[in-house]
Amino acid sequence: RYYGCTLCQYDIHTYAEHYQEIVGDTGKLFVVLQSTPESIKKQMTRETLPFEIICDPEGKLYKEFEINLAKDKEELGGGNVVAKVTEARKLFSHGDYEGEELQLPAAFVVKSDLTITYAKYGKDGADVPTPQELEQLLK
Repeated sequence: RYYGCTLCQYDIHTYAEHYQEIVGDTGKLFVVLQSTPESIKKQMTRETLPFEIICDPEGKLYKEFEINLAKDKEELGGGNVVAKVTEARKLFSHGDYEGEELQLPAAFVVKSDLTITYAKYGKDGADVPTPQELEQLLK
């Protein structure tokens, strides 16, 4: 979604902590956000990331990969969102609001020839692969 989102900050932090296990010797990790580079720079004061954030404030990649919006706040907040937000708030507070607030997450594994070998379209705001799941997918 965007960098100010507490869940997004938490997931980015978690992926950074487990980066080497996720990517192994040959993989790469990219995070796409609706944030602008200036907004991320202003808000990200705690850590340096071992991966690149691709800024897509116009949502072009979201449209290209058909990453849908939640139909309402209830869908976005379903699943284990409350539990994950509780954990995330121990480390992060909500930052700037940017982009589409109802944007659902997605994750893709793309080979070097641009073949998509895995696609996960989140059912709620917290529905992203764990670092351990990503590690298994990239083996």
